Amino acid sequence: MLVTDFETRSRVDLKAAGAWRYATDPSTEVICCGFKLGERRWMWHNPDIYGDDADALFPPWLVESIENSMLAAFNAAFDRLIWEHVAVPRNNFPPVSLNRWYCVASLARINALPGNLDDASRAINPNIRKDHRGAALIRKLCIPRGDGTFDEDSKSLHEMAAYCAQDLEATDNVIKNCRPMLQSEHHDWQVNERVNAHGITIDSWLATNAVRYAYDEAQEIAAELNRLTNGRITKHTQSQRIRDYAKETLEDCGAPLDAMVRYKDGVKKYSIDKAARAQLLDRAQELDLPFVLVRVLELTDDGSRSSVAKFQRMLNMASPVDNRVRGAFIHAGAGQTQRFSSRGLQLHNMVRACWTEDETENVADLMSVYAPIKNCMSALAKLLRPTLVAAEGCQLVVGDWSAIEAMALPWLAGETPGALADLKLFSESPGAVYERTASDLGTDDRQLGKVARLSFGYGGGKGALQAMARGYQMRIDDNTAQTLPIIWRRHNAWAVDFWRSLERAARRAIAHPGTQYTAGRVAYQFAPALLGGTLLCILPGETVIQYPQARIEQVQTKFGLKSSITALKAAWKPAADATTWPRVTLWHGLLAENADQAFCASILRHTLRRLDSEPGPGDVVMHVHDEPVVEAPEDAIELAAQRLHDVMNDVPEFAAGLPLRAEVSIVDRYGKS
Repeated sequence: MLVTDFETRSRVDLKAAGAWRYATDPSTEVICCGFKLGERRWMWHNPDIYGDDADALFPPWLVESIENSMLAAFNAAFDRLIWEHVAVPRNNFPPVSLNRWYCVASLARINALPGNLDDASRAINPNIRKDHRGAALIRKLCIPRGDGTFDEDSKSLHEMAAYCAQDLEATDNVIKNCRPMLQSEHHDWQVNERVNAHGITIDSWLATNAVRYAYDEAQEIAAELNRLTNGRITKHTQSQRIRDYAKETLEDCGAPLDAMVRYKDGVKKYSIDKAARAQLLDRAQELDLPFVLVRVLELTDDGSRSSVAKFQRMLNMASPVDNRVRGAFIHAGAGQTQRFSSRGLQLHNMVRACWTEDETENVADLMSVYAPIKNCMSALAKLLRPTLVAAEGCQLVVGDWSAIEAMALPWLAGETPGALADLKLFSESPGAVYERTASDLGTDDRQLGKVARLSFGYGGGKGALQAMARGYQMRIDDNTAQTLPIIWRRHNAWAVDFWRSLERAARRAIAHPGTQYTAGRVAYQFAPALLGGTLLCILPGETVIQYPQARIEQVQTKFGLKSSITALKAAWKPAADATTWPRVTLWHGLLAENADQAFCASILRHTLRRLDSEPGPGDVVMHVHDEPVVEAPEDAIELAAQRLHDVMNDVPEFAAGLPLRAEVSIVDRYGKS
């Protein structure tokens, strides 16, 4: 495998515009490019930058390797685009097809390591420290000066080449320490890159006006905060001031501070984060909170809606040629479950509640004359999804599996009477399970049944129920929230047994390396030589999720010391001087959640593979959780809709017996049909 890495410069801001805009901009240039094959190394220097110090000719061994080997790069999506759009046309590099690229960042995430090269290297070896000189060189050489020119200091350029060579070694080290990608995993990465290449069109007029409204609204929020607090708080971003103001106000009126209490490393702290604000607003009437505090919390919520910043990201990332945003999806972005995630637009985190197409047009009419919009920030958040549109002459087909995670859990639990009864209900109607859950809880409120089912399925209790209820604009008081999990578990003993069997199988696997232990349709096996001892969770359909550095140890809990399974947690970063990586406790609820979500992700990947390889009208232009989205010409849209419906409802062999049920809708804007 030939390891490669580019160092580049451009007048385009990579973080703001994304890799596609960056790579296709005329100002983007290759500074140098490194190669490593075994013990052989070669550094290509751009003669237009390095001058007489450059050697632009490739040695014969490198030419042969480029033509015949897999090319591995840590973030191969970026390196491939630079290779294709810059190095080939401008520097005479030979073309390399997509199927010969190998993404080491995806490899790291599949192995449950961080998706950043420095962090992945440090997780493998805690003694490795980040080379901050690299960041300084990037600021100096890769970002234009005020007059638009670039610094070409000879010494710094040669230091940049040395930094590139260092990254090659780090990338090679990640490859050597990880389980190689399965052929299916590498194929899924390629499929996702083709989705990224299609991209999704944005309504740039709508996005531009949303940015204008959001800016003006932020100024009004700042003015009101300033007035309400007599100048103590002047912006919604002043979190410490808002926290202190809320704490003092609660103390003055004798209200409890429990909603604000957090513990970090056993130390009690106070927070006014989103969850704290939600709890205080939920209980405002009960606690008789002062109007000013309630209004400050509401204004902070409005101003803190990260969703409105996505409109600017859309505009930054969209191609000036066709208004399409490309490169938004990350393969195995959630490494612990191999679910896709997204960069830039963060499509997976968009507010689900959105305007219909008619409602969107009504908002657009208001914007066209710059009329006031009621509850502006909330309205803009609901506009996000509809700003993603079909290209001219096309429409979108949106597919959606009904309750896929809720039904997959009993399927994974296997042939137990309670789980089979649940599956039978799902096969009749996905909503039937929510209705039965509501009945079990002594109510006919189907929405409560749905919230309870989704929050309790992974061992959640009072906190999980109340948090999910807020997402559905529901409020559940403490007494009810304390009682409902007990009732649900009594009626769903199969789930409790499944959680316990998962943890039991995982413990036995760690105790007996190399031997598989099963719980329902889930298997665990411990690989002691992989990444300091890795617990493998093996699911139907060739999906393997991993827990590096797994072990059983005594963990301090609120109930005292408890024997627990722990493992490295890629998403948590340690302090700069830490010698160990943060760890997570693999309790039974987390094991169930990971297995269920990973299995559902495999259903989506299977569908994307089929849509990619089988002939038919339309192309997949995006996918969000359980929703693949196809764009097709209007005269072929019915065929595209039927094709997507058929593929999504065709249960894969590895999921035989899973009562999948998908519906599709034809829309001009993404969101509600």
